[in-house]
Amino acid sequence: MNPKDLPVTYWLLIILVAVFILQVIGTAKGIPITESLILNPTAVLQGQQLWGVFTNMFLHGGVYHILFNAIALFTFGISLERIVGRKNLLKVFLLSGLFASVFYILTSVFILGSGASALGASGAIFGVIGAMTALRPHTKIIMMFAPVPIDLWIGSIIFVLIALFWFGTGGGTGIAENAHLGGLMIGLLFGFCFKRMEKADPDFTWNAVYAPKKDPYGWIDEYR
Repeated sequence: MNPKDLPVTYWLLIILVAVFILQVIGTAKGIPITESLILNPTAVLQGQQLWGVFTNMFLHGGVYHILFNAIALFTFGISLERIVGRKNLLKVFLLSGLFASVFYILTSVFILGSGASALGASGAIFGVIGAMTALRPHTKIIMMFAPVPIDLWIGSIIFVLIALFWFGTGGGTGIAENAHLGGLMIGLLFGFCFKRMEKADPDFTWNAVYAPKKDPYGWIDEYR
């Protein structure tokens, strides 16, 4: 298979794994890769390490962290990419991750009074989940704490309730639920926009994204 034909989801997984390997090597060699690319709310608000808003979504804090994120990205990323195409999947992932970072900074500093640093692709992945929820709400999923198939929209509501409870208790669990919530919200917005496009045109199909491009010089043969 031509590398250019690989699903974007696969490329994202390859990048996440490659960056994590660099993090491990950097830690072993005393190179502050993670510290340089992490999201530091205090630094960002002071105009420093602004790149962390973007780079943190490719970092992870350990094997289990990247493992769970990789499984979630593979599961929902492939599903969403099959519906909306490669470019739209990438757009949802990156913009959801950026919004999750900004949402994390604002809610952590101004609501929770915390300047704790954050890292991980979870916010971007929750954006992908949000888009899938809006597009295909009745997709069946199984949550870890409840091994019974439920609709995706129900799972999303459960997560929102968990996030709101987390806010109410002042956070402090070590999991950036506010970043997850930010990613989910922007993902839902993307999903509803995609859904409107489907409803506006009954003949609309996202599969056209994968259709071969029309010969740009075909008009010559028609003219002849």
